[in-house]
Amino acid sequence: MKNILTIMKKELTRVFKDRRLLITTIILPGLLIYLMYSLMGSGIAKLVSDSEPTKYYICTISGDKKFEEAVLAKEPNSLFLHLKENQVEEFKQKVSDGTYDILIDAPAYYYENFYKAMEDNQTVEKQDITIYFNSNSNASLSIYNIVASVYSDAQNDYVKKQNADVITLKNSDIAIIEKDSSFTQFAGMMMPLLLIIFLFSGAMSIAPESIAGEKERGTIATLLVTPVKRSEIALGKIISLSIIAICSALSSFLGVMLSLPKLLGGGDISMSNVYGFGDYVILLFIIVSTVMVIIGLLSVISCYAKNIKEASTFILPFFFLSMLLGISTMFIKSDNPLLYFIPIFNSVQAISSVFNMEANMINIIMTIVLNLCYTGLFVFLLTRMFNNERIMFNK
Repeated sequence: MKNILTIMKKELTRVFKDRRLLITTIILPGLLIYLMYSLMGSGIAKLVSDSEPTKYYICTISGDKKFEEAVLAKEPNSLFLHLKENQVEEFKQKVSDGTYDILIDAPAYYYENFYKAMEDNQTVEKQDITIYFNSNSNASLSIYNIVASVYSDAQNDYVKKQNADVITLKNSDIAIIEKDSSFTQFAGMMMPLLLIIFLFSGAMSIAPESIAGEKERGTIATLLVTPVKRSEIALGKIISLSIIAICSALSSFLGVMLSLPKLLGGGDISMSNVYGFGDYVILLFIIVSTVMVIIGLLSVISCYAKNIKEASTFILPFFFLSMLLGISTMFIKSDNPLLYFIPIFNSVQAISSVFNMEANMINIIMTIVLNLCYTGLFVFLLTRMFNNERIMFNK
């Protein structure tokens, strides 16, 4: 174990102490993806907004004119429906099914009386205001932000005058996340492809340098003559390279997650509204096991190659193959356990099932276990190659 940790420390130090390698491998991918997707989303949103203005349907308890004027000043396309208090539950359902955009549960004429009391220098009674919105709807999310800002402005006005809080704004997302919703469908098709590309790209940037690079420089010979088992060298390299590749993939993954709302045009879609903590834990295990398979494969290819250039050439076809497997979710969806014996493909299907909210735990466990088995196989092959002088010293 000590020898494995030593090999890991050597590999991790090589990357994390090299500022240029650290920036290009881990920081830059996520940053570039975030900027690119955000700009794409802004462009799409502008095209949509220029084509046809969206009308926002707002349900309120009463016709509070001053409040409506404040909302209309920020969003002229707002339309108001005045309800009675006994209609709140009925119209919550209408917001949930998308008939209306938001429902504001506030006392009758509270906003109007709020400003009147301030003008008369009177104390205003503190009030809870609940806004019901639907996170599945871009229109609902957009008008929710506008209404919340109107109440926030009122609160700030009162704080400046009386130095006290009088409005407690409560948000209530009453969306029903369905398996066939556009968001989960988009995520289920695109995220497996993006994640596989990120994982492979991160691995491609470090694996050839780690083994083929050392062969090219001749430093691998020094490592092989040390009193360390070849299996420990192989395992140490695969684990350390997997850690670096995961860091690179997580950077890219965060870039996608942060830019996805803008790319989808909603601006305020929150992944936490759709997926729970358990989903992220499952994804983490799938990603970790997948990246170990990819690193194991690329390490074997890198070991076989004579130099970095040759290793990169050998790896390229596998990268394109992984992209093809990444888009397989667009035309193949199967719970057949036999298909989960195919490396990479099993991870793509498992990731897609999580994002589609159709996760089958048996298939996911199979995927993780099989990925670890494939990693063990690559460690075995790499050990045998380290023991083969013809391969290790062939230039």
